[in-house]
Amino acid sequence: MSKLHIPIFCDEANMIASKVIQKGCFLGDPTLFQLIRLAREFGIGFFTATSEPTALSDTIKTNSSTKVLMNLGRFEEQLDIGRGVNLSKEHLQYATRLLPGQGIMKLENIDSFPITFPNIEIVKNVTDEEIDAHNERLLKGTDFEYLIKQEDEP
Repeated sequence: MSKLHIPIFCDEANMIASKVIQKGCFLGDPTLFQLIRLAREFGIGFFTATSEPTALSDTIKTNSSTKVLMNLGRFEEQLDIGRGVNLSKEHLQYATRLLPGQGIMKLENIDSFPITFPNIEIVKNVTDEEIDAHNERLLKGTDFEYLIKQEDEP
């Protein structure tokens, strides 16, 4: 497996990677799905999120090595992801009682386990400068340090 070089995050992934889009392409799989299948060997990681996993294409679901199940409010949606991570009937029932910030994570070749995410307050009306400063603090000393915005030199 290649080292991750380029992370791509996609919230509401069902809007660009749905079963309908994949099946509706009469020329075969759209480029996005081909890219997702091959991305890992080039160090590209796709991180997708959706509250409607039943709408996601099978390509997305089968080519992901990490899955996180949170309380989605609809048992059908939880069952879809629960089956994908081979949750037992007891774990699926437990998943319906998860509170905000709680989930069940499944990593490749590792049994599922409970996980808790910190509650992070989302600050509204943030300036570009504040975002740049925050990103710089996060990226300093990582493989992604090159993404830090450089000031234009005279």
